[in-house]
Amino acid sequence: MDEMVNAATSLFPLLTLKAENSLYLNLSIFFFSLIASINHVLPENLDGLTHFVKLLFSNLLFSLTGINPFIGFALSLIDLIPLLSDNVKVKKYGEKALQIPRQILEVFLVASRIYQKNKIDLGIILICKVIYFFERQARIKNDTRNEYPMIHSAEHYGIFLLLKNCTNSDPELYEYLLVFIFTQVLLALFIYSFNHFINLTYLSRIPKWFQNDKILIEILKDKIEKNKNSKKLHNYVVKPNTLHLKLRVVTWNDLEKYCDEVIKKIKIDEVDVVVGIKTGGYFVGKYIAWKINKPFTYVNSKLWSGISMGKTLSQNFQFYKGEKFSPAITEIPDVENKRVLVCDDTSYSGMTMTNVVDKLKKEGRPKDIKTLCIWIFGEFHPDYYVKIMRIPLLWEWGAEVD
Repeated sequence: MDEMVNAATSLFPLLTLKAENSLYLNLSIFFFSLIASINHVLPENLDGLTHFVKLLFSNLLFSLTGINPFIGFALSLIDLIPLLSDNVKVKKYGEKALQIPRQILEVFLVASRIYQKNKIDLGIILICKVIYFFERQARIKNDTRNEYPMIHSAEHYGIFLLLKNCTNSDPELYEYLLVFIFTQVLLALFIYSFNHFINLTYLSRIPKWFQNDKILIEILKDKIEKNKNSKKLHNYVVKPNTLHLKLRVVTWNDLEKYCDEVIKKIKIDEVDVVVGIKTGGYFVGKYIAWKINKPFTYVNSKLWSGISMGKTLSQNFQFYKGEKFSPAITEIPDVENKRVLVCDDTSYSGMTMTNVVDKLKKEGRPKDIKTLCIWIFGEFHPDYYVKIMRIPLLWEWGAEVD
């Protein structure tokens, strides 16, 4: 939902494109809106694109003041210095210093174009600036600069109001709604295209730890095909608007990095066998077992995948009512008198993990069970995890739309 709202509001400036504007202004509005929107769809995967957004915003401000386009573009290239430099101090203080001329230009434009003209919009712009200041400080403090909450869209609305007044634009309500619909359609097409891209290229990216594992490759292929061929078309719209999911691509390198991080927390001598919850947990468990040199097996669990739309809606209704329901759990391994580490990629409700653990205790008869997830977002906390954050939607096995 956060990515959807931020991507849509980043496109609001497009509503100020007019034939009466200079070519420099219209080009600045178009490219600033487009790149800012893309940046807010995948901010963590496109780290560094923010500097290009700042460059384009500088051009936007320059174009509003009537400066020569060539001079404006040349001056805006300074915004790329923090991106191109390897010096930590240049990155840190250069970024702060470059904010000053932009802020001065904004103050000048607000004072000269809006102060006498529209006091209401002036007040809203100031409120948006205050919200953005505290929201940005919170991201910096929490070391989550690339995780933009929904409230970050206040900055986009403030920029839009500045453009609206400077270009004498007056968009109709339906135009704002069309921007949201347009953004939703583009996101759905992006997710659809992502699944087809993964299907065409997955073999070229298979990591070394299962290059020769035919069973694992078949499981990966099956999962990719299920996501690509899913008939749950509503998920292309619903998933980007779900509060606990985020539009982030998790590559094999990302998965390995986070698994390596969580392995540091495991008492390896107290693990006899690693059990992965198929499908995402299968890959996590397989890698961890490979790294810590322990036997690997798996359990099959289906909570949301492979079920009809009607059952999905029924389970969603049960979930939001606070009712409990169990996933379909099959292929229980024999782990009698063994110390088991149960692995999954993510956890939100905890229903999959808790039911798998209960099933293993009853039918597998282990000596001890510990649980592990990479990302969690909810009340359930496994014994080992890396981070509490919204759960990524895009993986090496496709977008989770099945």
